[in-house]
Amino acid sequence: MDDRLWTGVRERAQESARASAAVPESPFGAIGHRFRIDPVPSPAGLVGLEAQIGVRRPRKYRLFLPTVGAGGAGPACGVSPVRREDGRWPWTGGGAEEEERACH
Repeated sequence: MDDRLWTGVRERAQESARASAAVPESPFGAIGHRFRIDPVPSPAGLVGLEAQIGVRRPRKYRLFLPTVGAGGAGPACGVSPVRREDGRWPWTGGGAEEEERACH
């Protein structure tokens, strides 16, 4: 697999944000994520995430987090963010009701 799979995604999301500002109808889900992408987690943070969940992340996700960011803009309502909170790494925004509110 090409390690450059996610190269330029952050920049394209920023460009999409600028372009959608000029269009009356935003793409589905953009109202919730507004094309924002969370910061890239630190290498130590990524090691901590895998230690907490007890499994190695899938290869594409292993490349996504340090190249694009910890979640945010993406298809539909976006990529559920994973953030270090109170010493743990919970994914946020994964509940159906929460996603529904964020998208509409």
